[in-house]
Amino acid sequence: MLTKILLTALVASIALAYTRQRNRTRQPVAMAGDRPPPRWYWRMLPAGLLLAVLGVAAAMFWLEWQERHRIFTVRVVDTRSGEVRLYAAYRDDVRGRSFKTIDGREVTLADVERMEITEAQIADTRDHH
Repeated sequence: MLTKILLTALVASIALAYTRQRNRTRQPVAMAGDRPPPRWYWRMLPAGLLLAVLGVAAAMFWLEWQERHRIFTVRVVDTRSGEVRLYAAYRDDVRGRSFKTIDGREVTLADVERMEITEAQIADTRDHH
């Protein structure tokens, strides 16, 4: 994702530099029929578009990061004894029958255990037995 942002910014900055260099090399000949130079806002349009693209890319990166780091409560139930254990895990760290808790523990479920995942706050993950 970051490489996409950097590549987009690189292409846009190269295009902007090329356009500015091309405009500098042209020496306008003063003629009676020449148009006046473009207004300031037309000259700032490429930079504004570049800033808008970078802003949108940064916002999308931030929202994606937030989504990956949402905390879920993983409730593990032993079907034989009925024992319930609660864990807190990030969304991306839950895979199949195993997960990694937010404090770094790797948990793999046995065949007799069942996993329930709900979105919760960190304070909700304490075991209330």
